[in-house]
Amino acid sequence: MYLQLAEDTTLARKKANKPDRRNPAAVVLLAPGRALFQAMLDLNVDGLATKLSRRDFAELRTYWLKAGGDPDKLAKYINKGKGKKPKKIGFIKKFKKGQQLAEHENPFMSEDLTPSKKAAIIGAATAAGTAIGTAFPGIGNIAGAAAGTSLGGVIVAILPVIKKAADDTAGDEETTPPNTPDVPEDTGGAGGEEGAETEPKKGLPKWAIPVGAAVIGLGLIYYFTKGKK
Repeated sequence: MYLQLAEDTTLARKKANKPDRRNPAAVVLLAPGRALFQAMLDLNVDGLATKLSRRDFAELRTYWLKAGGDPDKLAKYINKGKGKKPKKIGFIKKFKKGQQLAEHENPFMSEDLTPSKKAAIIGAATAAGTAIGTAFPGIGNIAGAAAGTSLGGVIVAILPVIKKAADDTAGDEETTPPNTPDVPEDTGGAGGEEGAETEPKKGLPKWAIPVGAAVIGLGLIYYFTKGKK
């Protein structure tokens, strides 16, 4: 009886701690970054889709909700890109163990990042957004510095998974990866009605208007370097 009670209590605690709904603040604020991240998966930039296809998707799902995203759309882009030949820009390798963006006071805990570390990640992501736009001009307005700044916010939100994926050697070679089973695309969607997920598009999305993008960028920098200790 006591064993069953303990198991029931543990299960209840896990359910209580599991975020089944998207972070409403991040739904809009990180929309450009999620769209760019999904485009990176589609292109298998730095082998990211290959790497994430080998991770525990339940863990990734939890962090993606925290970043305001729809897990089923995330799974779709992982599956689209995981078998493609990686296209290297050198961004993900910066999160490998021993590299500057992987080192901080409490490994695998995004919340314990100092403002300076968050700023460093956002700065690297901003540069990556520009690099992706240059390397893949057909991607359109989804890339660029402003989207890269938002991407930095996404990376901070899902950092534990990114660091583990970066340490995986799968996808490091510029060769077509071996076929792997698809990630399930029906895990429960966004878990709420807080807002629609942003899809990667070549056209001009509303958030790409320069003034709006600048506001988003400044808001992210303040939120992750000043507003959240």
